[in-house]
Amino acid sequence: MIRKIPKDTTCFHFYNANPNGNRAADCAIRALCTAMRQSWEFTLKGLVEVALEHKLSPIETKCIEIYLKERGWVKHKQPRKANGKKYTGKEFCKEHLSYAWLNDRVIANIGGHHITAIIEGRINDTWDCSEYCIGNYWTPPEDNVPF
Repeated sequence: MIRKIPKDTTCFHFYNANPNGNRAADCAIRALCTAMRQSWEFTLKGLVEVALEHKLSPIETKCIEIYLKERGWVKHKQPRKANGKKYTGKEFCKEHLSYAWLNDRVIANIGGHHITAIIEGRINDTWDCSEYCIGNYWTPPEDNVPF
């Protein structure tokens, strides 16, 4: 079944880094290659190398965390508002745009089990997950200030 392509919004941009146009089961690979500015194939190979070394699945959260850490990306805990509530992807993107110090690219866990790329304040993904809560997120080595 072919799903309808979601419309772009102020905080979402439809983007599919998968070379075959697949839109499911490879969210981590798509998000990492998009935010890290590398090919889908290069990213998958790197994740597989980490997975083999650590006896993990290449799309397992622990494997992704090791892969990012080895490349200098910095993990940040789930951001919270002053009242303790969680940010949705949409809210995170809007706040993200107001912080000049925050790099133009972020890799985020959103909705619990989905990994997405946020580029210049917009979620770049195959589906609009902006209504879900942001979990932990990673920033590139040159930008390690938490949200």
